[in-house]
Amino acid sequence: MADAFIDFARAALVVPHPDDEVLWFSSVLNRVARVFICFLDATHPDFIHVNSGRREALKSYPLKNVECLGLTESRAAGTVDWSSVRLTRCGVKSLREDRDYCSNFVRLCEILEDRLKSFAVVFTSSPWGEYGHEEHVLVNRAVKRVKKTHGFDLWYPGYAGRCNRKLKDRVMRGINSAHIRLPIQKALVVRLKDHYDRHDCWTFHEGYRFPGMESFIKDSKDRSGRKSYVFNEVPF
Repeated sequence: MADAFIDFARAALVVPHPDDEVLWFSSVLNRVARVFICFLDATHPDFIHVNSGRREALKSYPLKNVECLGLTESRAAGTVDWSSVRLTRCGVKSLREDRDYCSNFVRLCEILEDRLKSFAVVFTSSPWGEYGHEEHVLVNRAVKRVKKTHGFDLWYPGYAGRCNRKLKDRVMRGINSAHIRLPIQKALVVRLKDHYDRHDCWTFHEGYRFPGMESFIKDSKDRSGRKSYVFNEVPF
């Protein structure tokens, strides 16, 4: 079913942080031509300890199609009230001003204008940021901005958390678009999670259980339908 829509040889994947490619895109990770990881160093106090491990993990990354763009994270994570969140040009409106958040958006757009110019298909984070992460939404907004220049097909994953369900429902209301389901590559997930664990830089919940299948939705302006989509709930 997926091959009817997607030319993986001309596809790229853009993810926010190291390990996001495993969590939300394992079914396509080793099928796309290129993977771009946007952020390297964390600034949030809960995650700043992972910086050196991330660097070492990416030096010896098991797949050869991965490039880290090396941006430094802002301090926006955990600052949004997802029950009443407002989307902005850069991503989401924070409860506190964070100039680095918008600066990262501008810089990421500049980088991706060059990196994505030869691709026909791009996978990236969803407009609601998977389980509800401010920088995931930023990456979606940046890729969508670059799409206006290069015209590639844009796909995002059908994962959603409990906190950002309202935003997901708002974004998806009336959307009429292509929708695919692909099997998780379990062996690849285990291999890459072990790689991040060895470098002490796996940042997601240890109790998270990967689904057997994951969904992707093609970005569309068509709001003429009442199409049903399958989502994987992230129980956090």
